[in-house]
Amino acid sequence: MKKIILLLALSCLMVQGIFAQCPESPCLFSPDKWINRVRVCSFMDENKLKCKVSENAVVGRKVNFEFTSELISPTSYIDFGDGQGPTLITGFSKIIDYQSTGTKTISVVKTFPEHKVATANLEIKDPIKPYKKPDAIWHIVTPNTYYPTDAGAKSSFFSSALNQQGVMNSTKGEGRAYVRFGKGHNNKIVRPIIYVDGIDFNTASEIVHDATIGGTETSIDNIVRYGSTGWDVFSTGIEPTEPIPGETEPFRMYPQHFDEMYDQSYDVIFLDFKEGATYMQKNAEVLIELLKQINGTSSQSGQFPNRKKVAADGILYENIVVGASMGGQVAKYALAKMEYEERTQNG
Repeated sequence: MKKIILLLALSCLMVQGIFAQCPESPCLFSPDKWINRVRVCSFMDENKLKCKVSENAVVGRKVNFEFTSELISPTSYIDFGDGQGPTLITGFSKIIDYQSTGTKTISVVKTFPEHKVATANLEIKDPIKPYKKPDAIWHIVTPNTYYPTDAGAKSSFFSSALNQQGVMNSTKGEGRAYVRFGKGHNNKIVRPIIYVDGIDFNTASEIVHDATIGGTETSIDNIVRYGSTGWDVFSTGIEPTEPIPGETEPFRMYPQHFDEMYDQSYDVIFLDFKEGATYMQKNAEVLIELLKQINGTSSQSGQFPNRKKVAADGILYENIVVGASMGGQVAKYALAKMEYEERTQNG
């Protein structure tokens, strides 16, 4: 799902002349109104005009474009690719309600020192299914910090940006678990199926909040996505990046799949890591903590709905863990470690 609001960090261009930056602060996710925020940034000197947009695709046809101060001038026009032609930019934002989906070419037009045009593309997509907010959001934090034993030796191979994000530091693992309780379970975990997120290189600062349940840009509550993939992506089924031509978007089947799991009385739980590209062992600790909380064996379990140990049919259902790509490796490591600790500690 090219996300409801895809937050892509943009490299900022610094050359001679004016410097403009697409801010990296979080966007507000409003699935009730489907108004997306897309920042338009440009760089211009005597010879160059470059256009950048903060998203390469959005879900929903209504887009609130925001502009850098450089674009607010009597000589700046933007054609939003909506068939209405160039529009003079007189304020810091403008809402465009597209009448169709597809690739829209955003053109920045400067009338001086001579007519110049720079373009960028924005994909407008409809959701596969309407957004469904989760029944619960659990903030998962590991009880202990994780410090990689090879951090000193390997740190030189990591970029300064990753080091600044704390990947190499001794920190606690963190993530969000999004829960849709199974049919008839009355907000209790009965038959859990846990989906573990794959690798995600977007930083933890690129978070998306669900405005329908009180999420704001200044709050860590009600986050529905860290980085590029999250609950909003899986709920609506739109690929968070433009698909490879000729290939099926892999996320488009998730909404139907989640609905089928719900109808079969599975409690669907999606685990989204705050640091999607940190050490897999560290994220495995997050999964372990989630499983302990589901099982009622964690010291933090009191803040979550207790698991109903036996279903109405008299069966005690086991946890099912599903992980694709890195999520599969994280899951295998986590389960192996839990089994090892159980065997060594309890014989």
